[in-house]
Amino acid sequence: MGEITLTTISRNEKDEKTSHPAVQQGSEWPQIFAVFVAALTSLNNSILYNWTSPAIPILISSDEYEDISIDAASYLTVIPPVVSILSAPMQGFLLDRFGRKITLHVSGIFHVAAWICIIFSKSLYVLYFSRVLFGLANSAMFTILPIYISEVTTPKVRGRWGNLMAFFMYFGQFITNAIGYFFSIKIAACIFISTPIMFMILFALCPETPYFYLSKNKPELAENSLKKLRRLEDVSKEFSQLNDDLKRQLSETGTFKDCIMIPSNRKAILIVGMARALQQYTGISSFAAYNQYIFQEAGTSLDKGYSSMIYALSLTVSSFVALMVIDKLGRKRPMVFSCFCCFLVLGAEATYFYLKDYNIVDVSSISWLPVVGMVSYVVVFSFGLSLIPILLLGELFSTSIRSKAGTIITILSSTYMTSMNKIFQVLMTNYGLMAPFILFTVCAFMGIFLSYFFVPETKGKTLEEIQQMLKKNDKPT
Repeated sequence: MGEITLTTISRNEKDEKTSHPAVQQGSEWPQIFAVFVAALTSLNNSILYNWTSPAIPILISSDEYEDISIDAASYLTVIPPVVSILSAPMQGFLLDRFGRKITLHVSGIFHVAAWICIIFSKSLYVLYFSRVLFGLANSAMFTILPIYISEVTTPKVRGRWGNLMAFFMYFGQFITNAIGYFFSIKIAACIFISTPIMFMILFALCPETPYFYLSKNKPELAENSLKKLRRLEDVSKEFSQLNDDLKRQLSETGTFKDCIMIPSNRKAILIVGMARALQQYTGISSFAAYNQYIFQEAGTSLDKGYSSMIYALSLTVSSFVALMVIDKLGRKRPMVFSCFCCFLVLGAEATYFYLKDYNIVDVSSISWLPVVGMVSYVVVFSFGLSLIPILLLGELFSTSIRSKAGTIITILSSTYMTSMNKIFQVLMTNYGLMAPFILFTVCAFMGIFLSYFFVPETKGKTLEEIQQMLKKNDKPT
């Protein structure tokens, strides 16, 4: 689910340090604060997205709501990505028209409104409407947040803290399952509504990006923004370089047509689109939406709520560890490794459900396998499929088309999530849990070869070097 670690200026960190000696004498904390607060939108998003995991089992068995079938409840997972697809182009327009900060800030209102609907809902249709509101906030977060983070940070800060977006996504999954298990839907919603309110209060203290102000020909505001972010009075050298960079970037064409017609841009979209497809079609979004239901149907000896908490906590911890080391491992090898290991784990899960669903053998003695398998899955997923597609999004697109490319990838990613969540429900309902796990296994197997032949190795390369690599006639390696 996201786009992280974007770079606004195509030069390496060493050159930037030389060009901006003043930056090294300032403080990094204003940037870290801005990144941390902005990334709270991904926490809000994650909680709302994963809300269906503890909520669906309650909805289909509770007398508090009208009779709700698993098929009707499944649309709670489908509506947000559909809305994100439809609203993503609007978000690209708004961020260029009104600014990164204002547009991202407004997304908090939709988060609050979605929780209010859940708190006061007595009908499934009100819950559907809450998912529409969430879908609007979802497209804003994925389209705008990576751009905001990239434009307020130096490469050093961005490299160390830019992936907070991903960490908050997985942390949100854990607290959703934990709080959603111990509290009712309405009480949990009353707790969760505090997170977007906190974001809206704190984000008011953060500045708009200097990049946006310069693009609107407001140099004084851009310089003031830079001073706040660097905590320096003299930012003339960095400001001058940023101004020159912007003029060069704006001289390049950056339309939706250029995303497709220019070979290097088209290649980048195909690579990132493929990587995001592998990320989704190996099951991560379906597991997020249905993991408590999966554990309930799997017949594990451990309670489904505790099982889901172990799953989500494992994902959070392994993702944090991966954030610390992933840049040292490169891009291609972690993707191949992650796909291969996911293939093995998902294959074992599919075998378990085949034996259980068709009563071929008694699996009660290995009822622990679904939990162990899912924990193993998130660990190996975190070290490749989780972060590499997001890193590639920030690295493969030039600045001139980044907002347009981000919109396209948001639409593609939302399409993947929409189709996968519905396919998972249909396969599970009609053929048992074995069927979707077989599909995930096949996709992971295909991902081994797709990652090896098509994922470029961008470790240590500047944005300009990556662009030159993409412009070559031979496929990137």
